Amino acid sequence: MGQSDIETANIESTAAELAANSIAALFPAPFMERLVEPLFAEAGRAELAADFLGAPLAYACARACRSTGADLEALHGQAALESIQSHRMRSQAVTLAGELAGEGIEAVAFKGLATALGVYPQPVYRLLPDVDFLFHEEDLPRLAESLAARGYCTGILPGAARAWGVLATASFAPIFQPGSGFALDVHRAVDEPPASLGLDAELIFARAAPVDTEWG
Repeated sequence: MGQSDIETANIESTAAELAANSIAALFPAPFMERLVEPLFAEAGRAELAADFLGAPLAYACARACRSTGADLEALHGQAALESIQSHRMRSQAVTLAGELAGEGIEAVAFKGLATALGVYPQPVYRLLPDVDFLFHEEDLPRLAESLAARGYCTGILPGAARAWGVLATASFAPIFQPGSGFALDVHRAVDEPPASLGLDAELIFARAAPVDTEWG
């Protein structure tokens, strides 16, 4: 772990500490009492919640509960590690999008990365098992060449926590850089038909707006 990673862990775990109160303020009291607090009432449930939500968000939720059976010390350590990993993922995604834009290949982030940067009170609260980008259909051949030149390949992502099912028509096989842990989900449509009929890709491109990040 390098110095920059240590600084990132300190910054983001501190943010999780400070944001515990914001989580309570974000959710209505009945939501906290009936849904969030029961998730963290017992250690076993808290572990499952951390696996599903991600440790950073789980830690902030557990801290916001009036009482919890979660192991806060262990959860904090897990949250710090996942904070580093997701920070790297966001950094690589934003950098890649900028580089592709310089080549005339427009990429629109949606799903996890978009909500992490534009919706969540802390970006680290949104798990990023991969990064979803939407591309114009006509840019796909140049995109393939550009990604191949950067060392990206397709296949089964080593160490993936989830199995990849049947390939969809809206997106392709996982594309990743071996050894980096960065996985890219290339979309030519936002979802499978018939959902894509109401989520026109070109309309999404037309309405997309830039979001300020620490990387530009």
